Amino acid sequence: GVQTCALPILMEVIASRYADKRSRTPMEMLADGMTHGAYVIGKPIADWRRFDFRKHPVSMSINGKVVQQTEGWKGKIDPPDGIVWLANHVMTRAVGGLKKGIAITTGALAGTTPAKPGDKVVGDWGAWGRVETTFR
Repeated sequence: GVQTCALPILMEVIASRYADKRSRTPMEMLADGMTHGAYVIGKPIADWRRFDFRKHPVSMSINGKVVQQTEGWKGKIDPPDGIVWLANHVMTRAVGGLKKGIAITTGALAGTTPAKPGDKVVGDWGAWGRVETTFR
């Protein structure tokens, strides 16, 4: 049957093992995790079904200065609908479906911004909460 899912806010840290990733082949980039480094995961959004993902403000600041700001999800479908599609799609394959505890991300709300060692980065989702990390 259908399980309830938690929908936490998160911030992805982009990190590549390659100094010049543009010179790498697609297979090397895939092996590099497409430059994924880590997630900074916040608390799950309480009662996420009542929120309008297309209108919710999100911002990111580095060392107290806002460097990104957007209002709402710009994707073709809302993130929870994308997860439902993925779950249904996976069930048609011979992989056994989605397992409890799996993390699924649905894309960036505002893109990427570089940060340096020592920078404190805060992702602020207003009523949904915030996540922060300091790079070392």
